[in-house]
This record gives sequence, C-alpha cells and structure tokens, in this order.
Amino acid sequence: MTTDRRAKASFLLAELIVVLLGVLIALGVDSWWQGRAERGRELAYLRSINADLAVTVESLQSAIESDSAIFNRLDSALVVLWGQEDVAVQELSRLVAIVLPPFKLNIGTLNALVGTGDIGLVQSEPLRSQLIAGAARFSEGYDGTQSVLSRAADNARGLIIELTRLQLESERPEVLLASMRRSPVFIGSVSLHQNYIRNQLIYLRDMREAGDELIDAIQQELDRR
Repeated sequence: MTTDRRAKASFLLAELIVVLLGVLIALGVDSWWQGRAERGRELAYLRSINADLAVTVESLQSAIESDSAIFNRLDSALVVLWGQEDVAVQELSRLVAIVLPPFKLNIGTLNALVGTGDIGLVQSEPLRSQLIAGAARFSEGYDGTQSVLSRAADNARGLIIELTRLQLESERPEVLLASMRRSPVFIGSVSLHQNYIRNQLIYLRDMREAGDELIDAIQQELDRR
C-alpha cells in the first residue's frame, strides 16, 4: 500500500513538474516573441525618424542659405543708406529683401516616440537621452522661429508703410534715395529686420545641428544591430 502511495505521489510530482516546465517554456517563448516584436518596433521607429530627419535637415539648410543671402543683401542696403556707397534706387529696393522663406520640420515620428511610452522601446540609454534632448531642441527652435517671424512681419509692415510714404513725397529717384537716408524709421526698420534674420539663423542652425547629431547617433545604433 505504501509503495502504491509513493508511486502515485511520484507520478503527481512528475505531472506537476511537467506542467510547471510547460508554463515556464510558454512564458519564455511569449517573452522572447514580445521582445522580438519590440525590437522590430524600435528599429522601425529609428529608421523612420532618420528618414524624416534627413528631409528636415535639407529643409533647414535651404532656409539657412536663403536667410543668409537676405542678411547679406540687407547689409549692403545699410551701407548705401548710411551714405557709404551710392546705387540706383531700383538696386537699393532689390537689396531691401524682407520676405523670410518658410521651412519644414518633419519630426512627427520623433515627437510621437518621445511623447509616449514608446521611448522605452529604445534599448540604448544614451540614444534615448539624445532623442529626448533633440526633440526639445527642435521644439525650442521652432517656437523661437515663430516668435521671430511674427515680430519680423510686424516690422516689415511698418517698413512698407514708411517706404510708401517716402515714395509719395519723392517724385524723382535721387530724391527718394535721399529721403530714405534721412528717415530714421526706414533705416531703423531695415536694421531691425536684419537683426531678426540674425536671430532666425541662430535657431535654424541649432536645429540643423540637432538633426545632424541625431542622424549620426541613430545610424550608429542601426549599424550596431
């Protein structure tokens, strides 16, 4: 009788062990599969962000080049307005460029990753930190450029109003040029607009640098995989 009980106990123990092993194996497989799925999502995020950043950096570079050209033209215009050089009024008008070109930030995927719990998918802690810091730099840069653009637009309206007033008062080009040089409002507006472009360039260059740094960091992580 004792032998039968021991046999039954051994059988039950063996069954229990088999069940436990089955559960552990199932949990292990599930964990492995979930980890594999998360790694796939991580890589998809990183590849998508890198592609978006490439477009963003290209757009920022184009805006930097355009703004730099406008800045230089305004610099030449101020030289004329300060009486250090003479040009035709038509040439001066061409130099007084006040339209700032638009640019596009294609960072929706980056913001989605950083702004949700999905940021935890990124295995590399240094890369996680870089992604969060980069998103913050883009946010700060974008807010800065919008503030600059708003103030520049107000200044441009004042500049146009003053130029219109000077044109109505001056029938001949040489008289108009002299009037421009005597107008502190006109010269001040041109100088202020140049300063706005200088600030715009600071934000644009910082965002471009942030984009370049993130592209390099993400590519290194992708290459490591």
